[in-house]
Amino acid sequence: MFPVRRVRGSVFALTVLAACGGGGGGGPAAVPVPVVLSVEAAIDPSVGGQFVVHGTGFPGAPLDAVTIRLRATDGVGLSSCGDPELVVVGLRSTADTVYGVCPVFEMTRSTTATVSLEFPGAVVATSASPVASLVGVPSDLHDQDLDGVLDACDPKTYTFDGEALGARPENTSAIDGPGQPALVVVDRSGDRAAAFSGNGSPIAYERFDRAGGDFPQQDVTVYADLDPTGGSINLELGNEGSYAGAAGGSLIFQVQSGSNVTAFYERQWNQILHGVVGPVLPTSGRIRLRLRQDVGFTGTLRLDGFVSGGWLNDLFVYPIADNRPYRGLEIAASNYGGGLRAIRRLTIVREMPLAAFTLAKAPNRSMDFQVFQRAANDTASIPMRVLYRLPSGGRAEVQVARSSSGEIVSGFEFAAHSFPLARTAAGRADIVLAGVPTGGNYDVAVRVFDANGAFVGQQALLDVGVGDVYVAAGQSNMSGYSGNLIGVEAPTPMAHLFHNDGTWKPAREPMDDGDQQTDAISREFPQSSCLLAFANALSQRTGVPVGIVPTSLGGTNLYSQWQRYAPFHAHRVTLYGSMIARTKLACPTIPPKGLLWFQGESDALANRTTAQYLADLQQFVAQAREDLAAPNLVFLCGQLGTYDAANQPYWVGVQEALRRTVAADPQSALVTAVDLAKADSIHFSVAGYRTMGQRFALGARQRVFGHAVDPTNDLLSVALAPAGTSVTLNYERAVAGGGAALYRATDVGGALTVTTVVVSGATVTMSFNRAMGAAGRLAYGYSNVFTDPWVKDFADASPVPCFDALVVTP
Repeated sequence: MFPVRRVRGSVFALTVLAACGGGGGGGPAAVPVPVVLSVEAAIDPSVGGQFVVHGTGFPGAPLDAVTIRLRATDGVGLSSCGDPELVVVGLRSTADTVYGVCPVFEMTRSTTATVSLEFPGAVVATSASPVASLVGVPSDLHDQDLDGVLDACDPKTYTFDGEALGARPENTSAIDGPGQPALVVVDRSGDRAAAFSGNGSPIAYERFDRAGGDFPQQDVTVYADLDPTGGSINLELGNEGSYAGAAGGSLIFQVQSGSNVTAFYERQWNQILHGVVGPVLPTSGRIRLRLRQDVGFTGTLRLDGFVSGGWLNDLFVYPIADNRPYRGLEIAASNYGGGLRAIRRLTIVREMPLAAFTLAKAPNRSMDFQVFQRAANDTASIPMRVLYRLPSGGRAEVQVARSSSGEIVSGFEFAAHSFPLARTAAGRADIVLAGVPTGGNYDVAVRVFDANGAFVGQQALLDVGVGDVYVAAGQSNMSGYSGNLIGVEAPTPMAHLFHNDGTWKPAREPMDDGDQQTDAISREFPQSSCLLAFANALSQRTGVPVGIVPTSLGGTNLYSQWQRYAPFHAHRVTLYGSMIARTKLACPTIPPKGLLWFQGESDALANRTTAQYLADLQQFVAQAREDLAAPNLVFLCGQLGTYDAANQPYWVGVQEALRRTVAADPQSALVTAVDLAKADSIHFSVAGYRTMGQRFALGARQRVFGHAVDPTNDLLSVALAPAGTSVTLNYERAVAGGGAALYRATDVGGALTVTTVVVSGATVTMSFNRAMGAAGRLAYGYSNVFTDPWVKDFADASPVPCFDALVVTP
């Protein structure tokens, strides 16, 4: 025997060839490596049966059991969903022949496959290239969209097979929350289908969750097998909301009850804008809807019918004059007219771009100008979707560079972040770039190579940031009614806006613009606000990008209009629900950093007491933290400014409630506004809003970044002199200003008159016309004039907070 020696931990058999040492003294011949060479004839899974594999060097003896593995080169599943490999047991027939038996299964495409054989003793023989041909038979009865993937295995298809009767179909969800008539699984002549429960009241929507779009205005094809007769059913293309939620817009395809007549409608919010009657549903019940984007903002929705065994195109063509409201990121069924007609099968195909590689961009994933909320470790993950056409597969590489300079962020070079792309003629890959550091703006480039390393293409997310997102809520002084846009805050690259149309954009005034707004509940057209000034001041001092989500509405009150809808907290028909829903779209994985609040004017004018507003506001903040899963959400609270016609006791009472809310909440900061210049009797001017935004930024710097700044010079104590004829207010820092008319004092004997006010350092001392008796109370803020001598911080000239009914003790 020849010796066996170990080389680097493996066993190496030393083989001596006959040629070595000359004349016939050689050792045994080298053992041939087993190889699969061919498969005799095509394999037809529709009939199954025997197939034969030929090769060389097969070990073992006849009738030895052999495991045969056939792997489809297109990567699509064979006998089981998602598994491109078919495993069968074969037998060695002759020295270089193995035969197996293919089971019978449905296959609706033809493909090639590589073959490997596993012999006893763990010897493996493989084919160097695809050598097997598998024959499939196209059948739209098993593959509705004829893409080669069986309906039961196709994520684009809803078959409802095997699902429990009466249950909501898998991968669907109620857009308007629980309690609505639901799409449920029903039996139709022994076949599972889906239809709405109830009789169409209230109007309900069921989203097909697997049908999310890759990008807005993407072409889409919907195949539907409907009950040929019966009640009504509606398919809504393009909606990102519902009729009941007065949110989003959709193109509605309807089959009417009884008559089988089809109809087409356009919905925006809770308004039906257009409607036309189409043809009668084909007797097969099979239809195809093709939504196509045309030139500019136009489009068409085409109805095809399955007639006499084939597709008849363009039974009806519905023109779309303006497709901007119908972005198409969601598709749903709705129950206008009852919704009792069953959907037997549904396939939703998001049409791929023709290019070999496209980087999808959508607000539910990632897009240009987006701010990704950073985590506690000061990084964020950036999700991306790659659309590609690579029959042999390939890879994607990702790089992060600074938008302004092109400098590559350390550790985020192309070579450091590579992602495999499975082979597919037209497919998608969701990749996540983790650990991107706080900062920006960044360009996140994705480049794609095919299996041979050839460059396919490169695209990028542009001007994105890893930073902090802030929600802005309240009424008109948060929306910003400056009266004009003269001299507004200038945009800067680090300030970003989640616009009311549901897309990320560079921030600019007006921030709360209502053009193409998705949620009707908060739609308005204000002017300059405090929001861009806030984002600029904060990002410039911290280097952290800032994203703003405006959700406010002028003239609204807290006690009814900003309340949570108990059955479904994110119902977009309410201001609160719209705020929650839109914030979750802007921050899908990590909750926002903070909430800016400026509101209370309407409540003061409705004579809400301090106790009432305090309870309402504390509940609002607690609920927002709960529904956003953000227990540490920073609350930046504005205290009311002045109003020419304010009923002062209630106005100051609401100011006191705002002050008390912040005083009781360590994760909050108060911003004062009584000195801000105004554009009218109640709204601030462009300059006033800019100052307010800068003060909000101080609050964020204090609570988020721990900077040694403070937006308010708070009152520390109130002390009544022993004689009772004067009181001293002690503030955190030195103050200036002050006037007797700004104060109100009372005791058991009624009102006292403030005769003098003296300011010295951090104290304000006032004298009364008589000694203050029991139950002394003091209020500050009694003025409707922003130019009055307000008590202000000596250093930065910001007003001290107004207060009401403070207990005065010796």
